[in-house]
Amino acid sequence: MTGRDDAAGNPADTYARMLAGAGGREVDRRDSLAQGAVAVALYESPHYDLAVPGLAMTRLSVNLIDSPVSGALDGARLRGFSGGRHTVYLTPSQAAARWRKPRPSRHVNLYFQAEQVDDPLLPAGTWASPLLDLRMPRVGHLAEALAAELARPGPLSEMALDAMARLLLVAVARHQGQREPAAALSPAMLARLDEFVLAHLSERLLVRDLAAVAGLSTTHFAHAYTRATGQSPHQRVLALRVQRALQLLTTTRRPLAEVAADCGFASQQHMTQVLRRHCGLTPGRLRHERSV
Repeated sequence: MTGRDDAAGNPADTYARMLAGAGGREVDRRDSLAQGAVAVALYESPHYDLAVPGLAMTRLSVNLIDSPVSGALDGARLRGFSGGRHTVYLTPSQAAARWRKPRPSRHVNLYFQAEQVDDPLLPAGTWASPLLDLRMPRVGHLAEALAAELARPGPLSEMALDAMARLLLVAVARHQGQREPAAALSPAMLARLDEFVLAHLSERLLVRDLAAVAGLSTTHFAHAYTRATGQSPHQRVLALRVQRALQLLTTTRRPLAEVAADCGFASQQHMTQVLRRHCGLTPGRLRHERSV
C-alpha cells in the first residue's frame, strides 16, 4: 500500500496511474465540473491487484459490470465482496485502499471534496465512513448515463455530466439520511473497543468484529464510531497498529518482520509504507532515531 496522494496533484491522475500500473486504463474523464467540486471518469481493466494511496478527494465508485472483488481500506485485512453490477463503494478522503479482482472490471468514479457537498441535515460521518458493496435504487441508471455522457463532447455534455454526478451524490446522501440513528458510544465503550483491538492486533480485524463488541449492527456501529471519534474504525485500528509498532521498534530489537506480524500488518513492506506515511520515516530509521 502506498502513501497519501500529493495534495497539489489531481487525485484522478493518481488513480489512473495506479490502475494503468495494474493493467487497466482510463477510458474517459472530465475534470473541474461545477467549480471543481466534482470530477468523473470511466475505467476498464482486466483482473488486477490494485493499491491506491489515500487521495485528496473522497471517491465514489459504481461497478458497471459484475466483478467480484476482495479489498480493504487503510491496511485492514482483505475481505470479499460481491462486486455486482451497480454496487457502490465510497472511499473517504485520505483512506488508502487495496482491491483484487479476478475478472475484468468496468466502473465509473466520482471525485469530490466532501465539504462542498455536505449538508447540516446529513448524518454525521456521511462522507467520512466508507461504503462497501452497497446496493441502492436509482444509482444504476445514473451511473450508466454518466458513462455514456462522457463520450459526448461539448458544453451541453459538461452540464449534463455535472447534473448527473450531483444527482448520484444526492442519491447516496439521502440513502444515508434514511438510516436509523446510530446509538451513541460512551467513553467507556470506546476504551473497551481499544482494549479489544490491542488484544487482537496481530489478527485480522473487521468492522463487524468491533460492532459485535459494541452490540450494534455493522452499519450503525461504523456511523456511531465516526460520530463519536471523528475517524472511521479502520483508521483507529491502523492508528493502534502504528502505535504498537513504534513501541516495539523503539524499546526492543525484535526483527522488523516479527514486529510487522505482531502489529497485524500484511508484511514488513506494508509496515514500512504505513510508517513512512504516518511518521515520515522507515522502521529502521525510527528505531535508530528514537530508541531509548
